[in-house]
Amino acid sequence: MSSLEQFIHASASQGIDQKVEALQNLETDLPNITFATIEPTHFDHLLTTLTTHLKSPQQKVHTATLSLLPTLISSLTSTHPNPIQPFKSLLPGIIPTLFDRLADPKERTRELAQGTLLEIYRVVITQGSGGVEEGKWGSVVAYLDKELKGDGFGCKSPRGREQVLSLIVSFVRNISSFPAKQYIPLTIKLLEDQNESVRNAAKEAVITLYNETTIKAMRNDIKNQLTKQQIRQSIVDGILGQLREDNGRTVEVTRIASILELVESTPSSRRETLSSLPSAISSAVATPAKGGSAAPPPSVIPGGTAAPEPDPIMIHSEKELEKEFATFAATMSGKETEQNWESRELALQRLRGLCRGNGVGMEGFVSGLLGVLECITKTMHSLRTALAITSCTTITDLATTLQTKLDPLVDPLLQNLLRLTSQSKKLIITAGTNAIVAILQNASYNVKHLNILINAAGDK
Repeated sequence: MSSLEQFIHASASQGIDQKVEALQNLETDLPNITFATIEPTHFDHLLTTLTTHLKSPQQKVHTATLSLLPTLISSLTSTHPNPIQPFKSLLPGIIPTLFDRLADPKERTRELAQGTLLEIYRVVITQGSGGVEEGKWGSVVAYLDKELKGDGFGCKSPRGREQVLSLIVSFVRNISSFPAKQYIPLTIKLLEDQNESVRNAAKEAVITLYNETTIKAMRNDIKNQLTKQQIRQSIVDGILGQLREDNGRTVEVTRIASILELVESTPSSRRETLSSLPSAISSAVATPAKGGSAAPPPSVIPGGTAAPEPDPIMIHSEKELEKEFATFAATMSGKETEQNWESRELALQRLRGLCRGNGVGMEGFVSGLLGVLECITKTMHSLRTALAITSCTTITDLATTLQTKLDPLVDPLLQNLLRLTSQSKKLIITAGTNAIVAILQNASYNVKHLNILINAAGDK
């Protein structure tokens, strides 16, 4: 009996453990399932049952469903002949419930719901932002926009509104084409929320969105909305005091020039493509921001940013690999504190050890990485230099080891790494730049990746 058949059979059972086991087995097998070959009735049953399981009051059942959904979304996108159809069938049944789960009292449930929403929005917004499929995905993008504004920002639970603010920051960090501007008014409105935790989360979100963008129009819009919505002056003063007005763009385009020069060590076919880049980058470097001067790109990037070399870690089964990623996710859960940052660094070091072992050759390694991707990108932006550097070094190892298998993760990794190039800490700049170079040298060539560099250099 296949895992899908087992899942369908278990859905009619009253046994919780049987349902959970079927969900876990299906999650493991999803990367090997080609949806084009599945009978339509089985596929419809799959979507219907997942919707029901997600609403289950049994924590084991809805947690296992939340764990499975990101893998399903990724598999649908890559193997279904017409993925827009299952998305249209699946999303109305799960999106409202996912926003409800953001307010769940269990932290693990909230984190899984946020990760699932991130993967859904990433796929849909990327599909609906250019290319021949853009028009077909328009209605799905519009639906997600409506749900984010309604069930998300309009959530009745303060915990849910707090989680949505965190979700918006994740979207901006991981989805290059996410239309953040239209959610700025809603984010700023929550600065006056009745709940103190929501107000604090809104303040943190506004500061993060401002400091992590080099787009002048978005920064201006944030300031304008603070005035337009008549936010209390004490709140505004607290925010303005933490906004960085640095010359990020000059630093960033200079570093991008360094990156492109280092990528000259790639094969000749890719060098030719890079040499034909539009003039956006060269003109940006040649015309530094007012008061700044663009330094010539170095031929090497100096700096002792390597974390200690880990020993190889051997894995003996797919189940053992799953447990490794589950432990990693658990270590990274919640906010970073003085008490837990060192354990997070050790978890990244262990992931580097896995890169040197036999686990990278297993089917579930890349899907496991997708499940913890946000955990990795979050640590890049840590205020603790050692943790941020280890995160970047981990990505360098992943790129070198996985090479083209890293392709599904490249977009969000590049977007987050490029933000590090405007940092004031040279060690972090160096580690981030080395990670970008490793990705460009090892992952498959995709014009989108070059566009990400061009857009970063051209941001005003």
